[in-house]
Amino acid sequence: METALLRVDECTELHPPSIELAEPLFRLINAQRAYLRHWLEWVDGAHGYEDIRKMVQDAMRFRAGGQRCTFIVLFRGEVAGSAGFVRIDRAHRRGELGYWLSQSLQGQGIMTRCCRVLAGFAFRELKLNRIIIRTPRHNLRSQGIPRRLGFTHEGTLRQDNHLRGHFYDVELYSLLKEDVERGG
Repeated sequence: METALLRVDECTELHPPSIELAEPLFRLINAQRAYLRHWLEWVDGAHGYEDIRKMVQDAMRFRAGGQRCTFIVLFRGEVAGSAGFVRIDRAHRRGELGYWLSQSLQGQGIMTRCCRVLAGFAFRELKLNRIIIRTPRHNLRSQGIPRRLGFTHEGTLRQDNHLRGHFYDVELYSLLKEDVERGG
């Protein structure tokens, strides 16, 4: 799947994964490891640059195969996080949107704008019909994104995820192509 850079606004771009971005991505993850590991399971397995480089290569491979569509978030030219479709089911034309953003940039609407662009991209370019977002029940900031974008709250998936020895509930949100077409 060849996808060019997506411009979100004058300060923000969604860049396809590339080896050139592995080093700045590693520096960001390493600097915010204590914060990110609270939400993201993979952080504990990403000990060094080589681990992040491999993750970027995997993202490139899965993207080419159409199973995922990851972007690196650039804010004012600096790596700021990641957003994209962590799972794509072509047969059923659905995808799961996942994201994370540097703690210092949260609360400015950056990820909401990124996800709005990604939803449009998914319906228009990926030809998806349904997008879901799964957020930890206790991550209220993350839940704000699908709410602001008009996703429907479908319910709570009880003890759906396991992270560092504990189960936690997940909130499930969805957006259909027809919701957007109706202006919903």
